Amino acid sequence: MTSKPKRILNQSIEALKPVAKDIADTFNPENLLEQILGLEGKSSFNNKEDMRKHFEEKGASPLEPKYLQEKYQEKDNEKIRALRIRLHKRRQEEEKSAWERRKKEEQQKKLQQQREENRRRQKEEEERQSQPLIEPKGKTRRSIFAPIKRKIQQLMPEYRGNKSRG
Repeated sequence: MTSKPKRILNQSIEALKPVAKDIADTFNPENLLEQILGLEGKSSFNNKEDMRKHFEEKGASPLEPKYLQEKYQEKDNEKIRALRIRLHKRRQEEEKSAWERRKKEEQQKKLQQQREENRRRQKEEEERQSQPLIEPKGKTRRSIFAPIKRKIQQLMPEYRGNKSRG
């Protein structure tokens, strides 16, 4: 009598065999070609000429390099167009970010200048306040023997005209 794990293993292998065979048949390149071409059994093409005749009977034309080149060129053009659009958007974003960066730098410079100006003003104000106050002198005292200096004012002479006195 076999053990239980061996029996389960054998049953699972037996169950997987048909599945594996179906998968192998499905993905067999010969079978795929036969299904596509509508052939039954093995491929009966012995040379390229037979294959070309078969395709012409089915209405298929052989691949032409010009046709392929045009298709490839169309795909390449689409990719190039998409890349150009993407690069254009990226350039616009970079320009916008550079502009914003310059604007921020200008604002920072202005703020720095304002701060420096405020510091300079505060420093000047502190210097003014820290200077000792000069006491008002008032009149200077002179000695009693010092001569008195008076300013001489020159007045224009008065002319009275010919008026009589009286």
